[in-house]
Amino acid sequence: MALFLTEQDVTALLTMPDALVCVEEAFREQGRAAAQNLPRRRLRPPKGVLHLMAGALPTLGVMGYKAYSTTRSGAKFHVMLYSTDTGELLAACRRGLHFVVAAPITISKPQDAVKKTGSPTGC
Repeated sequence: MALFLTEQDVTALLTMPDALVCVEEAFREQGRAAAQNLPRRRLRPPKGVLHLMAGALPTLGVMGYKAYSTTRSGAKFHVMLYSTDTGELLAACRRGLHFVVAAPITISKPQDAVKKTGSPTGC
């Protein structure tokens, strides 16, 4: 069952210092060639830009992407996290860089996030 998280749910799960530990671990995995990172790509239609980034941490069983659009009215963010084993959607969230940083480490087992936040929905 996928979690649909708000930015507040993610903030309740993880502090910024904890998120930085997660980022460091992800970079260590990438240094060992155990993680994959797709650099940002951009599509540029006439009135906006679509930004796409993706990555995978197979040692944690997760892969996902962040997509966001930017127009004159601002930016809109969406993050999707999937199981590398089954391809199942584990979590989705609107907004939130904090989520992108933290999700692979903290939500590799979505049921744990539900226990911590009490909120399996919200996006």
